[in-house]
Amino acid sequence: MELDYVSNIMDKIFERTKGYECFNGRVDKMYVRRRTFYPLEPCGDGSLAVKGEIEYKEMLMEDLKAIIKELEEQEKELQFDHFDSQDALKIGMALIEEAKNRNNKICLDVQIAGRRLFHYSSDGNAVSNDVMIERKKNTAMYTGHSSLWAHYMLKSMGMSIDEKWHLDPSQYAEVGGAFPVRLRNCPTVIGTITVSGFAHTIDHGIIVDVLRNIM
Repeated sequence: MELDYVSNIMDKIFERTKGYECFNGRVDKMYVRRRTFYPLEPCGDGSLAVKGEIEYKEMLMEDLKAIIKELEEQEKELQFDHFDSQDALKIGMALIEEAKNRNNKICLDVQIAGRRLFHYSSDGNAVSNDVMIERKKNTAMYTGHSSLWAHYMLKSMGMSIDEKWHLDPSQYAEVGGAFPVRLRNCPTVIGTITVSGFAHTIDHGIIVDVLRNIM
């Protein structure tokens, strides 16, 4: 019973204890925290608590800060000298090929300045993938960062997207998969590359992998 209690507490403190998340743009390099049972100590009211809970929360906050910093570095690294319809076509076809190599369906979208330059959805995809594309794209355009950046930024604040930015969750997603298109020496985001079909961290990672290969 005590172990179950500890497990429940640690699931709240470390939301990533049950699996893996890719945050650095490479699917084969994973971030993982192993499930660990921590010692209990009694509280004044007779209940039990995890010893050192504050320290563990602080550790998690440092992890989140590191992830956010790396995501920001990706955005600085992956900027374009120019971007036109041929660039959109090249990126779109490369993303389709990458999904085929991973034996996975994909839905993807490339938009620049409000113009849709490329859109594709694999056979058998649900309409929900296209809806998610729009929600992710809206988040990236609003924040000026990847939607995965928004996901971890909100997690670090302990807030939802409507609590922090007063955005409608039905129109704005707080999951990864939309990456901002930036031109060098241009201060604003001009568009997005968005993927849906994998786990949301891999949606982000596949975009980063493809951009690094073709830029």
